[in-house]
Formats: sequence, structure tokens, C-alpha cells
Amino acid sequence: MKKYILYSIISLLYCYSLWSAPVSPESATLAAKNFDISMNGNTQRPNVELAYTGVTPRGTNAFYVFNINNLRFVIVAAEDRQEPILAYDFNAPFDVRNLSPEVLYFFENYGEEIQFIIDNNSEPEATTAEQWQILLSNSDVPPAITHRSTTVGPLLSTCWGQGWPDNSLCPVSGSCQAVSGCVATAMSQIMNYWQYPLSGNGSNSYSIAPYGTLTANFGATTYGWTGSAADRGRIMSDTGISVNMQYTCSSSGAWVLLNDQSGFHPRAAQNAYTSHFRYDTGIQGVRRTNYSYNNWKDLLRDELNNSRPVQYAGWGSSGGHTWVCDGYHQNFWGTKFHMNWGWNCSNNGMYRLGGIGGNQSDFPSNEQALINIKPAPCPSNVSISGTYSNTITQSGTWIVSNSTTIIPSGATVRLDADPSNGFVLLNDGFETQPNVLFIAQALDGCGAALPSRPVIEVYDTADEIASKDITASTIRVYPNPTNGMLNVEYPMSVKELKLYDIVGKLLLAKTVGKEGRASLDLTAIPPGIYFLSFDGQTTKKIVKE
Repeated sequence: MKKYILYSIISLLYCYSLWSAPVSPESATLAAKNFDISMNGNTQRPNVELAYTGVTPRGTNAFYVFNINNLRFVIVAAEDRQEPILAYDFNAPFDVRNLSPEVLYFFENYGEEIQFIIDNNSEPEATTAEQWQILLSNSDVPPAITHRSTTVGPLLSTCWGQGWPDNSLCPVSGSCQAVSGCVATAMSQIMNYWQYPLSGNGSNSYSIAPYGTLTANFGATTYGWTGSAADRGRIMSDTGISVNMQYTCSSSGAWVLLNDQSGFHPRAAQNAYTSHFRYDTGIQGVRRTNYSYNNWKDLLRDELNNSRPVQYAGWGSSGGHTWVCDGYHQNFWGTKFHMNWGWNCSNNGMYRLGGIGGNQSDFPSNEQALINIKPAPCPSNVSISGTYSNTITQSGTWIVSNSTTIIPSGATVRLDADPSNGFVLLNDGFETQPNVLFIAQALDGCGAALPSRPVIEVYDTADEIASKDITASTIRVYPNPTNGMLNVEYPMSVKELKLYDIVGKLLLAKTVGKEGRASLDLTAIPPGIYFLSFDGQTTKKIVKE
């Protein structure tokens, strides 16, 4: 049985090599239809329209891009010795009017790969021949395929780009606002995936014509991850400055790896992740030239299986490009990797990595990636440093009313950290002592200080706040504590009663006459400590049980 299978495969390859030829647009159209049926289980043949034809460096057709029912796309090779399906996406059609430099770079690689196959008369793999045989079947129903399918991702949900509003905080010169750059866009989308960091570390400043000096203080910045235009603009700008982005109106560039074929780059994205954005120092820069084709795919799959997006990069005739690889699909039709090109989701999809044969890495050798991108782990022991100090004096703003009463020993002081990052940090308060120094600090648990506005509110819960016009001795409130009704007796000169809670919020206001007494219904008010003000001059403490 084994000999029979081996003989069959050898015969198939031998016969196939005799009739191997370029694939016409008509044959590629049939292949696109049959592929769509096999993947989506359509009962009717879809409407397939040729949207784009890619060529080799010598002008020979290399591949065809088809839109299917104007809802999805598939890219079919124009050479039957190449794996037939190069790319696809089932969520959107291919937009030929909005080709990103990254997509054009991939297309350039596809063209060079087809040219290599033609020039070297390369033989197809057995699976390639089988795939073409199925896709070019004229049967109304192509042969059934049992998919052993594995799908991971896409991990990213963002559709960010390099123009407005993502470049809203990038430098401006005259009428020119610089684009954010592919390095910043890839970094920002990966950081948004992790929703990290809360705040950065350190700062960076550099000069670039015609924009002058650009500066970012990462440690003093709180990053939001709501996806709003303001949040996107901030992280795009700061990631750009972190890598010394070379801004222009039409394209902006920076390095990705610390070390690559062109040398050492201390301001590369690899270093910026860890130095300025608190990512794990285990991040690695890897170059495809050091891996076989299969090992390179295994490396990417391992990252994605661990839910870590990869920052991918490559160089072509138009320069360097970087984007995010955030998923893959592996089945009968081969392994395709999901690419988020950083171009507002235009033409995102599952793409075949360029490569000749199972263990060769000749095409392309100019690719690299950042792997193991993840937030730094929180230490088990957090070091605390830095203080905020302030002195409470009588000149502070009173919550209830002006008073000449000095804060007495025994009053409760509550310390609230009111940060701009959305967290609420509370200290339950403590009893004061004369000449006490209060120190409060807020950390995020990973050693990062939380930017905040320290708020110290002082409440005298031990005594009434006196007034020299309406004295405490002329006022009676009972029962106090109360569980509902409160009776109040006061001088006939009082015109208004106001009830405040302990943070100064007005809960009740009542205009009173000259009868000198009133009843207040506090049944609906929660238990706690309140202050009853008499014309804003004298205040009585009320306890609701």
C-alpha cells in the first residue's frame, strides 16, 4: 500500500511538470469560485470580479485579486507551480483605490517569488498540485474537502491608520501635518490591544526640520485606552517621539529592531517598548534570514497561540514597512497569517508569507519581527518613593460656612486621591493631633506613580462650628441622634435652614418664618453625619441613625 501511494505521488508530480503553465484570468476566476465554495459552503456559485492583477519584475502576470459578491476577496496565483491561494478575507472586499505601502510590499514579494519559480523551473509540492486540481475542477460541485482547520485571532479589533485623527498631535509646519508613521501605528495598536501602560517612563526630546524640537514626557502622561480620537492621538504622538520618528507630510519612518542588517539603532521600537512604555524586557527582535521558511512560520504561530500580537517588518524597493501580524488560519489550503496593515483596516486579511519550498527562506530574506511583546509583570514587592506634602491652614475653603474655629484635636481628616486616570483612591481618615504632618502616596501596583490631584478635606465631626452672630446656645435640635423627624428651635431672626452631607453637598433647604421652630423629615436620608446650617452663620452637627 505504501509503495502504491508513493508511486501515485511521483507519477502525479511527473505528469504535472509536463503541463505546468501560467494560469489565465479565466482559470483563476474558476479557482476563486471553487475556493469560496469550499470555505463558505455556498450552494450557488458566487459572483467573482477581477479587481487587480499583480505582475512579476519582468511584467508577467503573477497573481489576480478577485472580489466575491463585493463582500470579500481572494488572491489567486497566476502560476500553477505556486500555491494557488495567496490571500483572502471574508469580511470586506479588496479596495484597489486604497493600497497601503505594506500591501504593495507584499505584492512585490509575490511577484518576485513567481519570477523565481519561472526562472528556475521550480517543481510544485504535492499539496500544491492537489490544490490546483480541485480548484480547476469544472464540476458544478467541487470535490468535498475535509478541513483540519486551526484559526487564531485576529487579536486586534482596531482600525487605526496614519492620518486624521491618529496624527492629530503629530508635528505641523505651515499647512503640512505629519502622518503618524507605520512604526507608531503598529506600536500603538499593539499597546491598545494590551490596554497598557497606564503611564510611561522617562522622556525623550530631539530636533527635526522643519518642526523644531519634539518632546514627550512619558512618565508624566496618563494614557487612556477608550479608542477616542484624543487617546489615539496621544499614544500615536508619544510612540513616534519615543523612536525619534522622522516625520514628513506623506511618510514618517523609524527603526523597529535594535540590531538589524544595517546596524545598531538605540531609538528603535524594540527599545522604546521597554524603556518608555513599561513592556517586558524579554521582547526579542528576530530576523527571517536566520530561520527556515517552516521554522519562521512556527515562530509566528507560537506567538499568536500565546495571544501575543507580532510587530512585523520588511524592506522592499519602496523602503521599510511595519505592521501587525495578529492571527493565522491553517487548513488544507496552507497557512495564512492575518495582517493588520495599519491602514484603517483597508485590505486586512489572511496572507501567505512569501517563501519558496518548505525549508527555504530565500524569498524574502529582508523581513524581521518583534516577538514576546507583553506588559512587564508586576513585582511581588513594590518600592515606594516620592511624596506629596501640604500644610493645612485656616485659609482653606470651608465646605459648610466660614468660621473662626480652629481645627481641634479629635477632628476626622479624610484623604482622597483624585487622579485623572479614572481610578479613585481613598484613605478612610484618622484622628488629628496638634502639629501633625500628613503624607499620602498612590501607586499602581507595578511601581508606577499615579498622576493625581491630592485633595485633603477636613471635617470637624467632634463639635459644632460656632458663630458670633447666632450662637450655639440659642439653638436646639432634638432628638439628636435621630431616626427620622428632627425638631429645631432657633432665634426668630433665622430665615433659612440648610442641611449638608459630610462632603458639603446640599441635601435640603427650607425657608422658615419668625415662629422660631420647625420640623425636618430626614426619613429618606441615609444614616450618617450631617450639618445643619442657620443662615450660613452657625452649624449644628446632626447624626442620623
